[in-house]
Amino acid sequence: MPKITQSETLPCSETELFEIFGDSVRRQVLSYLYSGSRKVVSTNELAERCIESDEVATDDSDQLASTLHHLHLPKLDDVGLLDYDPDAGEVLGPDEDTVDAGVAELMDVLSRVVE
Repeated sequence: MPKITQSETLPCSETELFEIFGDSVRRQVLSYLYSGSRKVVSTNELAERCIESDEVATDDSDQLASTLHHLHLPKLDDVGLLDYDPDAGEVLGPDEDTVDAGVAELMDVLSRVVE
């Protein structure tokens, strides 16, 4: 089994990466933010986009916006995958270099785990 180490690209461990990408809401948030150009979106817009994906277990956008605000967005902000301003209720998606680094890091982790 590969050694769990601190990422050189992202400020989180391999275990944290799996935890982050293991949640369907977080995957949908990142998928939406990582598609296209860097953008600022509200927690309400993110909740609506996640519900539209049909991969989220709720259709209550207010409940999902609250969960995004209190749980998912702070966690993603803590590991550097996005910038979240809880006071404004706005999320700034990552720049292209962060996306590339994050994808490369995840692929590296996955390849070592599969070996």
